[in-house]
Amino acid sequence: MITVNLLPEGYRKPTATSIRQFHRSPLALGAAGLLIGVGVLLAALGGLGHLRLAGLQARIHALAAKKQAIDEVKAVIATLREQERVFEQLDRRRSHWARRLNVLSDLTPEGVWFSDLALDAQGKLTFQGAAISQGGEAMASVNRLVQTLKADQSFSPIIRDIQIESIQNVQEGEIELMKFALICDLIPPPAASTP
Repeated sequence: MITVNLLPEGYRKPTATSIRQFHRSPLALGAAGLLIGVGVLLAALGGLGHLRLAGLQARIHALAAKKQAIDEVKAVIATLREQERVFEQLDRRRSHWARRLNVLSDLTPEGVWFSDLALDAQGKLTFQGAAISQGGEAMASVNRLVQTLKADQSFSPIIRDIQIESIQNVQEGEIELMKFALICDLIPPPAASTP
């Protein structure tokens, strides 16, 4: 198509191509508005994302304290369960030890007595006691007690060895005593059975 402009040159309006006038068209304004709107929307979404992240971090921080408290409670529960297991084993073995202590009382020679009984974590049972020294009989009585305990059917299955740890002669008033300590190395009981 050919356009003829018959106006004199002074009255003619300069004609711009459609590309030069694109910035004045409604399509250009709509595209610019759309780009600005998308930018604002992305900025708003980014701000919301930061707010959500800050909220989640605050919740994680609050939950971390609760998790620590729960972990402490779990540790206490585990300790209590272990203690319960030990007490159940002790309860099952209580009657065995009551019989053994009764046998110990029956096997103890006259003039010998026990003043202390202790069990340590390594499975060592310590008896401390004394015997009346009458003409050297005290040492023989303690040795006889050790041999009798080693041979007894109630003690021999649970004891590896019995040793006389210490012997000391002391004078208490007019009576001469021999204080002694016996150490029994106990055989640990199997976990599933009782001694």
